[in-house]
Amino acid sequence: MEKELLISIKSSELRVAKTKNLVANETIQFITSPNYPQFYGSSNSMTWMISASGSIYNPSVYIRVTDSDLQPSLACYNDVVSVYDGISSLYPELASWCGSGYPTSTLNSKFSTLMISFSSDDSDNNYRGFKIAYWAKTNDDVKYVTRPFTALNYTLLGVGGAIILTIVLSLCAIIGIRNRDKISSLFTNEDV
Repeated sequence: MEKELLISIKSSELRVAKTKNLVANETIQFITSPNYPQFYGSSNSMTWMISASGSIYNPSVYIRVTDSDLQPSLACYNDVVSVYDGISSLYPELASWCGSGYPTSTLNSKFSTLMISFSSDDSDNNYRGFKIAYWAKTNDDVKYVTRPFTALNYTLLGVGGAIILTIVLSLCAIIGIRNRDKISSLFTNEDV
């Protein structure tokens, strides 16, 4: 299932940004740069949002770069591919690359969504771009989700505490009444 959103930004030049929403399952699928394996061109801005299929329990999205040839630049200033562990660039970056170097190991998200972004500047280039395999599978790492206390939780905690306190005080009173004579003899030095 693929959805595409096109956004046009007007400036001194027309630049089109594309976002593709993809669903990963246990079958390996691929994304590529525009025109791959031909030259990808200039002034590209693309984002792939890859979410794991809902049929996979405790899913993670996995990717493996199978080929990459981008314009090299200092600090990847010109053309760059970036991978984020979540739905935006505000999430932790898993990898970023340009030139002919790229991650050779498999990367995976901690949760069910991973974002890949690609941008190229307006300079001419003779680079073929990239090809990335993606899929999803069950993450073997157990994830514990904690929930904050709500007003209901505090109310139940208070009621439970009050019940326990009432029971303890009642037991103390019963023991005190049954052993009243023994307790008073401790303070008066009389034998019972």
